[in-house]
Amino acid sequence: MSWNGSASVYLSSRKKFDKLVDYLSNKLDEDKEIGQNETFQLCASVGLQIDKRKDIEPRDWVTKVSNIDKDDIIQTLIKLKYPDRSESEQIKLMAKHAEAGLHKILEDIEETGTFHYHDFIE
Repeated sequence: MSWNGSASVYLSSRKKFDKLVDYLSNKLDEDKEIGQNETFQLCASVGLQIDKRKDIEPRDWVTKVSNIDKDDIIQTLIKLKYPDRSESEQIKLMAKHAEAGLHKILEDIEETGTFHYHDFIE
């Protein structure tokens, strides 16, 4: 069962998120549009892979689940990882994993000039 697509998801930095969207858009094929959905899924996937969560401080950006996980990909992973948590707790955990992933990806880009996605694929 899908989460309520209009549920709010808080993230700490729209500016950092947009910086990553721009980076990904410039690095990938120009015919492929990279938006909030794909970027959020990447951030959450990295956060889940490294098994890290980061508190959302400050909460300066809010969006809807339907804007960032249109295909329910991350929702499925979060439900598998946290089956005993309520829907609202799962959504908060998803955001915390995405926040950790966002910081990890931007840290890698700042340190090496690129994001080595293959480091996160098993």
